[in-house]
Amino acid sequence: MFLRFVRLDVREGSEAAFQAFYRERVLPELGRVEGCRFAGLLTPWRAEAHRSVTLWRTADDARAYEESGLYHELLRESEPFLSERTVWRVRLADEPAGTPGSQDGETRQDGYQLGAGTAADDLDRLPSAVHVRVVAVHVVPDRREEFLALYRDAVLPALQEARGCLGAFLAEGARDPDEALSITLWDREESATRYEMSGEFDRLTRRLQATFSPRVGWRLTLGEGEPERRVAPRVTSYQLVHGRRLDPRDDAS
Repeated sequence: MFLRFVRLDVREGSEAAFQAFYRERVLPELGRVEGCRFAGLLTPWRAEAHRSVTLWRTADDARAYEESGLYHELLRESEPFLSERTVWRVRLADEPAGTPGSQDGETRQDGYQLGAGTAADDLDRLPSAVHVRVVAVHVVPDRREEFLALYRDAVLPALQEARGCLGAFLAEGARDPDEALSITLWDREESATRYEMSGEFDRLTRRLQATFSPRVGWRLTLGEGEPERRVAPRVTSYQLVHGRRLDPRDDAS
């Protein structure tokens, strides 16, 4: 399956109106799009922007939607709720950055191929309000299989034992297979915080550290003359305010 994120910079004061637009306009339309298994709106929780997240049977299904008139129609209709920084030239999920015609400030999209963890069917059993935690890492190319095995054999079992964790899965970058997201779903923000404070996240990070790439963006210069040090994986959190399992045709097949 294929996971698709779209970054949305919502105007200050327009959050409630945009959430209503997403619930009443976007979700019903996505429910009629072939191949869309799940759609949800993530609101910032110690994060910088909203995200629309959709789950697709294949990357081809997601691309067909991106190229459709419906997708661009929904973008135009959502424009009054979004920041002026947003530019409506959209890069397709598998189109490289810097493609001719792309612009700074374009609507940010990212596509990921789902790997180990929670299946799409589990999303249908989530409660109405879910805390979503996303950890982004880059993996050393020749240690990718080691990373995947450690995630499957060490990280997933630990998360399954964590109190309040409703599910977890790993998503690999469609454009960059060395980019990965560990996505966990929690019953509340306090459960995710308790997990972080328990030391388990740090322990698992240390176990995986040798597989992480020391590429640009993974090091932080403390100041002039000071040595660089590796920083922890980037963690962002969201609240899932509207989410729905879609594509009932799959259930009938």
